[in-house]
Amino acid sequence: MIDNFMDIEEALERLAVPDDITEFNKACSPSPDPESIERIKHRTIQMVQAEMNKPKRNRLKLWHVTAAAVAAILLLILGIGPNNVAAAVNRLLLYIPGFGIHTSQNVNLVAPNPVRAEKDGVKIDINGVLADSKGTSLMAYVEGEIPDIKSSYLVDLSGTRYPYQSGMMSTAGNFQNYWAWYKALPANVKQAALVIPSLSNWTIDIPLTTTTGLDTADNFGPSVTVNNVTVSAQSLSFPDETKVTLLVQSLRGGVLQSIKDAALVDTDGKAYPLNHQAAGYVGNGLMYYSTSPNIGDKLKVTISSLNLLQDVHASTSIPVPKKNSPLSLNQSFILGTWNLKLTKAEVVSQNNKDWLRIYVAPDFVDGAIINGMINQLSVNGKPVDAAMSEFDESTGGIKWLQIPYPTGEKSIKVTVENIDILVNGPWKLEIPVKPGFN
Repeated sequence: MIDNFMDIEEALERLAVPDDITEFNKACSPSPDPESIERIKHRTIQMVQAEMNKPKRNRLKLWHVTAAAVAAILLLILGIGPNNVAAAVNRLLLYIPGFGIHTSQNVNLVAPNPVRAEKDGVKIDINGVLADSKGTSLMAYVEGEIPDIKSSYLVDLSGTRYPYQSGMMSTAGNFQNYWAWYKALPANVKQAALVIPSLSNWTIDIPLTTTTGLDTADNFGPSVTVNNVTVSAQSLSFPDETKVTLLVQSLRGGVLQSIKDAALVDTDGKAYPLNHQAAGYVGNGLMYYSTSPNIGDKLKVTISSLNLLQDVHASTSIPVPKKNSPLSLNQSFILGTWNLKLTKAEVVSQNNKDWLRIYVAPDFVDGAIINGMINQLSVNGKPVDAAMSEFDESTGGIKWLQIPYPTGEKSIKVTVENIDILVNGPWKLEIPVKPGFN
């Protein structure tokens, strides 16, 4: 059904596998329940088949690695048994700079280390390069004059050019994160250069290698696991700043959206600002931060909570109340591990418009709760663009959601496909500060 691991990644990029962490842990125990293993196998195969039957969406080629890797590990664990899990994970997964946790299969070349270049007040950090048979992806962070990446290209030592194919940029003031997709580099190329014509043909050399010798996933840096989410950290020192990179891996499915209230102190307890510098693409689990230079050889990072985007699919029918006649509800959305109970529906008027407000009672599961936003909401099969929601500041959980009032309907079918999950910590890490890259 699926020929290789990259096809598995593509098929499972939106899946939250395992979707029941309790059952997953039970299956990985020294004496796993065969019935639990069969249920997980059956559910995973069903999810794969359903995903393969969906039409492909128009999107940039991004590796949503975290969910796919967890799914692949799950299949491996169920096939080889829990005693060999650690060895199997080390064989399968690598840390590829700029791309997070990845497999070595079908990856031809990578940049083994980030590259920093500065010229005429412009600073570029090339956080990662990854090439397979389909193309070459480059992740970078820019301070200063914003380059025209559409005219940029890669060139190897023989002078062969690999033109820009597509990409995306996000700009905030004088800072820019960009991802660019170039024609595929051959597997025998040992060095390439990024050429930016819009900056006087600025040429930045990028050493390349195969995945052999890259750090395995567990060697990224110090790590701690809380509520089935593992956070690892690295820190690099430069003359003008100290960079901190955080890597988030979720065993509960979902992909990292944001990190809340990250704090940084040195070994003497002195606090330093931790400025969010850049993020990778959605799915690689990486967040980059910058702080003051020359702050010692060890740092302590604390994270209070973080947000994950969880792919789910659930529907329920809801009676439509009349104005001034609220209805009690006794339905639920079964959203993966979460049971989102619906308690009441009423009509509210805002901005000269009537809305159907649905009150909910989310539950905590392993220190996590459904947060204030439900994405990809549809009513009777039609997407709802104007949906709103509110969350409880004391718990972080969603309080209610509302949609335009469905005039003339006695009941509606509401479908949810994506939810935001708030996972509580804290995660506390002590990380060494190493010399920065050139």
